[in-house]
Amino acid sequence: HACQHLTDETLSISERYGVHVAVMPCCQKDPTNGSWKQFANRIHKSEKIHANSPKNDHTEQRVDLGVVMDLLTAGKMMSPYAGVNANVKYQVRMKHLDIWSPQNRLILCQSIPRTGTDDYNKTETEFAGGGNDKAVNRTYNGDADNDTNAIDAA
Repeated sequence: HACQHLTDETLSISERYGVHVAVMPCCQKDPTNGSWKQFANRIHKSEKIHANSPKNDHTEQRVDLGVVMDLLTAGKMMSPYAGVNANVKYQVRMKHLDIWSPQNRLILCQSIPRTGTDDYNKTETEFAGGGNDKAVNRTYNGDADNDTNAIDAA
């Protein structure tokens, strides 16, 4: 088990070095001043009370914030930008463990080398650079499609 902030730090370090990682988050917190907590409170799952109950005999339970935060955490590692500086991408799986702890969701992240055919095979700097070149050209030359380096020309 690792608290939410330690889980995030562990995944960040793993992503930086491009290694496999498995975490079991606990003590999940909403870092957005409550927007994810509100979302979790508004979505419900409906369950039959008993197998032999009539169709309309259901109870509703709110979805636990921990589940929502774990899905978001797994989603971060599934991002095409995750591991890009280490030249890896991540295949992410979640596993529900039947153990006594309520924090029983395991997030498994397998690093896979990127190939030349990957859509996101550039470093974060190269991603930003493409947008910056267009902005610089637009600012100095008034032409976003001009591939010349406007700074050298100035």
